Amino acid sequence: MRGKPAPSTTEGTVFALTEAETSELRPLTGRLHSLMMKDDFLNWTFLLAIREANLPLKLHHIYISQYPCSWKWEHHHHLILTPHLRDLQMTMLLTPVWPTIFERLAHLAPNIEFLSLDGQMVFGHLPVMDEHTLLSIGTLLQLKTLRLPSISEALIMKLLPRLALLPKFEHLYSEHDSGYGPPEQVPSFSGFPAFRSLHWGHSVTLLPHLFQSIQSPNFSSLLIIQRKPIISSVLSDVLECLAKLHGSTLASFTYHILSSPMWSYDGDVDELQGRITIHTLQPLLNCRNLTTLELTGHIEVRLLPDDIQKICDSLSKLQSFQAATDIADDDGNSLLTTIDLRPFSCLPDLDRLFIQFDGSDITADELGSIPKSNSKLRHFDVSISVPPASARDFASAVKRMFPRLESLTYDTATDSTGSDNDLFEDKQKPTDWYKVSSLLKRKRGI
Repeated sequence: MRGKPAPSTTEGTVFALTEAETSELRPLTGRLHSLMMKDDFLNWTFLLAIREANLPLKLHHIYISQYPCSWKWEHHHHLILTPHLRDLQMTMLLTPVWPTIFERLAHLAPNIEFLSLDGQMVFGHLPVMDEHTLLSIGTLLQLKTLRLPSISEALIMKLLPRLALLPKFEHLYSEHDSGYGPPEQVPSFSGFPAFRSLHWGHSVTLLPHLFQSIQSPNFSSLLIIQRKPIISSVLSDVLECLAKLHGSTLASFTYHILSSPMWSYDGDVDELQGRITIHTLQPLLNCRNLTTLELTGHIEVRLLPDDIQKICDSLSKLQSFQAATDIADDDGNSLLTTIDLRPFSCLPDLDRLFIQFDGSDITADELGSIPKSNSKLRHFDVSISVPPASARDFASAVKRMFPRLESLTYDTATDSTGSDNDLFEDKQKPTDWYKVSSLLKRKRGI
């Protein structure tokens, strides 16, 4: 049974502002530019009262973590959707709320630059967006950054031609593939004149089409996130296309696997086919401006000493290198040892290094042969356990190679997937709104 519509006004209710409250709130609302809303009936009612009192309120950043279950707030979307709005982040929003909002989004809030719809799972269900709602995003002409919820490949391929026409669009986060509705055919499109970065969780076979459509001279960052490892030959072909079309501007490449290879491979695919080697990475070695190369998660990376030398010789601008490398081959022989890391000490800008290797066999002769370095490396995580008997020599070798090191981790550590909490920084959630709501609660004895 549908609830009663929310009141369209606070006139005559206990929430209508008095003249005294209006005067007291005026300086607070005048500097209130950011708002974080939760499932709180009072917050929305206070906001409605402030609007109707004609107090100055220019909200630029709005974060809605939940919509109020007890209030049909879609009837009051005008409270937040205004021409002043620049950043809008919504989570845990389910249909039918989204269609109501997006029906008039471009009309009421045409200046949105940052839009995050990365909804979380609620009661076992992921947020769902229908095609009409999704494609309406393509009418936001000022849009620069878009973060999408879980959608199918069919829908993302329908949306991309719309996004390609946006003159200021720079960043796309579409990391969650719903797994339904593969595209029957890939449309032909081009544009993306201002595009800079892509976080991609759909099939990598679609990427060459997207690379060809990007006309921006500033495309510099690609993160591929997958539920299971990709056959290395397929990944190599994708990287070949990337390097050919955007190699001169590429500054960051990250490849992250979510699931363990032990159970994520298909039964008819050999596990070794997903192994990353220097051959897989060869196209990236031609991207001379690459500053970040990260191969993380449940992934098998096999690099030999000569491979480390090739990477450092080719990518002299590296600032961050992470690779979940194999410590030993199939026969148990060490693949990389402490001494094999010396090429990294010659990279002038390297700041962060994560790599797995055998740190137990450094000898006194090898230690003495390590030249002093001017490396600027500050953070080093080798993700291994060094035997106590070898710890002193290991630490000495590392110190000679990286004299400015601030943190060294050599206990077994878990990998990291990174964090999207900085998409909405704390400075976008000031305390002014809490002062407003607290004042009203105190006045009304709530």
